[in-house]
Amino acid sequence: MKCNRRDLIKLAILSSCFSTKSIFSYTPNTSYHTNLKYVHLNIAGGPCRWLFDNPIAPFKESKIDKHPMIVNTFANKGNEANFSNMIYGRTKVQDFYMPKFWEMDLYTSTGKRKASELLENCLIVRGVHMGIDGHSLNNRRLLSPVPGKPNLTGLLAGNSNKVFPSVNLVADSGVAGVAGGTFYSENNATQVDVPQNHDNPFHYLLNPFVSIKEQQSLFANIENEYSDLKDVLKLDFDLLKKRYLKLKKIYEKNIHESIRTLDIEGLSDRSIKGLSTEKISLGNVKKEISYFANNDVHIGNKDFRTTLKTSVIENLGNEFAIAQILIENDLISTLTLNINTLTHLYYEDSFESDSFERVIKGVKDTFFKVSNLKKYTKSIDRTHEFQLDSHDTGLLTNMFLSTYFYRGISSCLLEMKRQLQSSKKWNEVIFHLASEFDRDPRPDGSGSEHGWNGHVSSFFGGAIEGLQVVGNVEINSKENSYYKDNGTWGQGAKISDLDNRFLVYGNIISGLSSFFGVNTPTPNDNPLFTRKAGKLKLNTRECRNV
Repeated sequence: MKCNRRDLIKLAILSSCFSTKSIFSYTPNTSYHTNLKYVHLNIAGGPCRWLFDNPIAPFKESKIDKHPMIVNTFANKGNEANFSNMIYGRTKVQDFYMPKFWEMDLYTSTGKRKASELLENCLIVRGVHMGIDGHSLNNRRLLSPVPGKPNLTGLLAGNSNKVFPSVNLVADSGVAGVAGGTFYSENNATQVDVPQNHDNPFHYLLNPFVSIKEQQSLFANIENEYSDLKDVLKLDFDLLKKRYLKLKKIYEKNIHESIRTLDIEGLSDRSIKGLSTEKISLGNVKKEISYFANNDVHIGNKDFRTTLKTSVIENLGNEFAIAQILIENDLISTLTLNINTLTHLYYEDSFESDSFERVIKGVKDTFFKVSNLKKYTKSIDRTHEFQLDSHDTGLLTNMFLSTYFYRGISSCLLEMKRQLQSSKKWNEVIFHLASEFDRDPRPDGSGSEHGWNGHVSSFFGGAIEGLQVVGNVEINSKENSYYKDNGTWGQGAKISDLDNRFLVYGNIISGLSSFFGVNTPTPNDNPLFTRKAGKLKLNTRECRNV
C-alpha cells in the first residue's frame, strides 16, 4: 500500500483523537473511483409500517382481508373523530395505491410540501422473510446478514478513499444490539461510532483536522511543514461549522412543525377523545379501552391530540445536519443514522397500564377490566415515549403517534432530498430506511407482535426512477402468524421469479452489493436489483396479493 506523508499525518491525528475502535486505517484504493454513498436509516424496535411505507393494497384491484388494527384515518365528518369510522385509506401515487399518509403536507425550509415528493425516487420492498424472530438478531442482520463475515458497510468502507470510510451516529439503542455495531472490514477500514446522542457530532468528527496546533508535541519534526490540515481536506472549517449549525436549526424546525401541527386531514383536524375516566370509575369498561394503551400508560387526555404538544424526536435534526455535511463534502462512503422515537409526550388524566387486566376468551374475543385503578402521576419527561416495539401499543395510540413519528422522519428526508438536489448530490446517495421487521397485529386492537416474516425496506435516491414497489404478500396470513386468519398486514408470499421461494433479506443485501460494486456476503441469494447506466434496476417486479 502506498501512503504519503500527508496520509500518515491524518492517520496519526485520528489515532490520537478517537478510541482504539475508531482508529482509521486510511487505505486509498486506486481501483475504486465511485462517489456513491450508502446511508442506512435504522429504526430499532420494529414499528408498524402499514401506516407509512408498506402498501398492503398497492393496486386498485388488490384483494385484502380487512383487519381491525390496520386503519389510518377517521372517515366521518364533523368536529369529533368517531371510533366506529376508522378505515384504511389509500391515495394513488404514480402507478400504486399508497397509504393515506402520502397525501399529507410535510414542513420544510421552503414551506409545506407534499409527502409524495419523496416517492418520486423510491423503491419499496415488502413481504421479506427474515427467517427467524428476534429484535437484536434481525436488526444486526440489516447490515451483517452472515455473522463473522464482512458486513455491508465494512465492504463499502474497505473500498473507500474518503476521510471517513464509515460513520455510525449512535442513538438510544446504543451500539452492540443494532446494525451499526456489526461493522467489520477485511481491508482494515474502520468506523467512527459517534457517542450516543452526541450533542455536537460536527465537533466530534471534524475537530481533529483543525486541532493540529494542540497536537504539535506529537509532530515536532514536521510541524512547520504541516501546521494545518485544512489544505488536506480543502475545506473552510469556519464556514462549514456555520453551515452545520444552520442546517441543524432547519431540520429541528421542520421536525418541530411536523410533529406538533394538528393539520392532518382525517386524523388530527378534529378533536379525538381520550380514555374516558368517567366510564372507568363506573366500571363500564369496554374492549375499546385497549385502543388507548401505550406500554405503561393508558392515555386519558380529554383530547388525545394534546399528547403531542411537548413532543420531540431527540437528536434527529442533529443527525440529519451532520449527515448532509458529510455527504455534500464527500467525506464518507457509508453512514448509519439511528432514529430515536417520539418522547416527552404529554399525559393528563391517564392511568398506569397495570390498572387493567386483559381477559382473553378467544382470538377475537378479549376485553379489559379494572383490576387496581391507579392514576399515572409522573411529570412530563423523556420517559413519556411512543413505544415502537408495540406489543402493548393500542390501535389509536399506534395510528396517531406512528403517523406523526413517520411525519417527522419524512420531513427530514424531504429536506435532505431538496438540499442534495441543489448541491447536485442526490444521484450519488442511496438512503435505506429499515427496521428489523413489520408488525403482526392483534385482532382486538391492543397491540401487535413481531412480523419477522413481513420485513419492509424502503430506498430513496436519485438513482431510483419513480416509485417502484416489489414483493408479494399473503391476503390472509394463516401460516406463521401469531393469530389465525389475521388478515392482510404484509406477511410475505412466494415469488415465482425466485423459483417460487420467499423473498429473503439476503436478496436485498446482494442487491445493494451489486449496486455498489462489491462482493455480496450472501452469494447464495440472488440480487433483487442491480445498477445499470447509473440507475437502480429491479430483477423482478412481482407485486401481488396472493
